[in-house]
Amino acid sequence: MGGMATTYTLIVSVGIFVVGIIAALIVGAIINHFTKGIKKWARARDDVGPQFLLAVRVAKLFVQASVLLLFLTQSVSFYGLAILTQVTQKAALYLPKLLVAGFVVLVGMYLSRVASKKCLSLTWAEKKNLAVGVEVLILVAFILAALEIAGLQVDVFVETYRVVLYTLGAIVALAVGIPLGVSFAPSIKKLVKK
Repeated sequence: MGGMATTYTLIVSVGIFVVGIIAALIVGAIINHFTKGIKKWARARDDVGPQFLLAVRVAKLFVQASVLLLFLTQSVSFYGLAILTQVTQKAALYLPKLLVAGFVVLVGMYLSRVASKKCLSLTWAEKKNLAVGVEVLILVAFILAALEIAGLQVDVFVETYRVVLYTLGAIVALAVGIPLGVSFAPSIKKLVKK
């Protein structure tokens, strides 16, 4: 009799998981249907198109994973495996944090690319180096924010990033301040003498 109940429980548990797979596929098809117009718009744009398409795909995968994880949690809890039930429940609670962190990284990728393009439009000899530097600084800031949102301890990296920013600020201040001081020195001397 115990073997029959275990077999029945296993069949129901697997059935719930199979229904979850089917539900995740249906949700994916619904998302594809509703995002057709958005995907056409994104493919027509060179500046934001690839990042936006990636964001739509990632969002779709996260929604599908959430649905599948919900059914997996029910499947495992029906079978009576307490440890797996807790693990899947914790994973289901952590998934939205990952979605938000992924979105933050995508926004950072977009903004860093926009800032880099703006730097490349300058008429400055070192504009390529500036563009790369700005892109890296912005992207690192957004990646650190995403890691913080995901719940990882990144205090050491944040402090290192601050030190790098302070150092860059000091370098820029010296690079701009010294030439300005030299160029304004005669004017300042004239003002002081009067």
